[in-house]
Amino acid sequence: MMDGINSANPSEELGFSQKKPRSFWVIVVLVFILAGAIRVLYLNTPGMAIDREFHSALIARSYYYQMTDSVAEWRRDVALVSKQRAGVIEPPIMEVLASLLYRLVNREQLWLARLLASVFWLVGGIFLFKIVERIESFEAAIFSTAYYLFVPLGVMISRSFQPDSLMIMMFIISLFIIVWYFERPTLIRFVTAASFSSFTIFIRPFVLFPLLGAYSALAIIRSRSLKRVVDTRFFVYIVVILLPTALFYGYGIFVTGYIKREVGLVILPLLLLSSDYWKQWLLTAANAVGYTALIAALVGLPMLRKGLPRALLIGLWTGYAVFCLVFSNHIRFASYYHLQLVVIVALSFAPIITLVANYLRQVSKPWYWWLPVIGALLLVIFFNIRDIRRSLATPRKLESEEIGQEIGRIVGHSHRVVYVAPAYGTPLEYYAELSGEYWPRRTSDTDRALGYEREQSVEQRLAALDFGPEYFVITDFDEFNRHHADLKEFLVDNYPLLAESDNYLIYRVPTD
Repeated sequence: MMDGINSANPSEELGFSQKKPRSFWVIVVLVFILAGAIRVLYLNTPGMAIDREFHSALIARSYYYQMTDSVAEWRRDVALVSKQRAGVIEPPIMEVLASLLYRLVNREQLWLARLLASVFWLVGGIFLFKIVERIESFEAAIFSTAYYLFVPLGVMISRSFQPDSLMIMMFIISLFIIVWYFERPTLIRFVTAASFSSFTIFIRPFVLFPLLGAYSALAIIRSRSLKRVVDTRFFVYIVVILLPTALFYGYGIFVTGYIKREVGLVILPLLLLSSDYWKQWLLTAANAVGYTALIAALVGLPMLRKGLPRALLIGLWTGYAVFCLVFSNHIRFASYYHLQLVVIVALSFAPIITLVANYLRQVSKPWYWWLPVIGALLLVIFFNIRDIRRSLATPRKLESEEIGQEIGRIVGHSHRVVYVAPAYGTPLEYYAELSGEYWPRRTSDTDRALGYEREQSVEQRLAALDFGPEYFVITDFDEFNRHHADLKEFLVDNYPLLAESDNYLIYRVPTD
């Protein structure tokens, strides 16, 4: 059995990776500075996956209010009810960290949470650089890291208050440590790899399959036998990475029951039988990482050197494919479900960069061979920044903070509100400091995904609420008029209109 996997780069004999010119280190630093700067733009505007961002904001607010005595009791009560109704989707690590930042500045500042997410993404870039530098070359590391830092999906998600940036950072760090372990598989390195992998999956289990695929593939290469790969350390690794997450989600599924409802929305095996599923998967994935980058990654994959680099990427690609087969619903339309693919693509196209750089070095004079490489890097960054600025400048269809506060005053900051509002009403709850439930359509999301038509009447949906509504608030008029004609008729016939403007309708539910 091999003691480790030799990943030394044959291109180092050319001298580039050993010399690492100072000018290139300057470029690396400038790339990170520019990546940080583009994330600071529009930091006070909502990011990607707005409903998830404000879901986290509501939870963080409640944690912060519980730690301070400087807020009114009614605000603390409403925040607590909103937190309880928001439910647990994953461990609230980001929310707790944000609340501690709020406590540090003694104010609730949502931009601080977004800044924290950006910092996590940038730290992940440092470890991605180190992985690519180890398995390929220094110049490939610059390109792969620049792609990771400036891919529009990565920029948008890394300035959004949700756990994805923390997950991706820990995913890359875990990959780095796994590679480090298999280079020289000592006990302390194994314990470190298993511990970091366990925490990564606990944050959010979306990267379970790629991490497990990477570890398994490298274990097979090290053992040189599929039969001998399942040893004591392999079993220990599986148990360590799964146990905390299994306990947390087991409690959420079998005790509280809330996570069970979430699982029912994201894991729909019957979708695998639909041809649209496969087409939507491909289109969403390609849009998430970029068509050119995806093609380059598929071309670069077989160019990876045998041994650790190729095994690592085969394991990652296999794990990603399994993930998409399991989380079959959201991967069809939610681009942020493909964040792990950004990392995989960045690693996969690295051999192409190495090949081009080595060729230019051999056929060009030493003092200017790198100019085309730098020019290409600048063009990649420029075009991505153009797309990013366009996305950031696109108006969001949300209630403003002022309108939200106005609605909150009208309904007395009630925690028994039913609403039809953008982003499932989480921005409305946050700005108005109220609590309630989003009014469901006649056919549920799950049933629509499976092609079923199980319509429910207004009365049936009212009966399903776990509270008696005091107010109905409408701010998303497009959704209201297009998909809730039955509710519109019901409200007009049964409840008095309390307030009306160009931005909202508010109906008061009469008390008996």
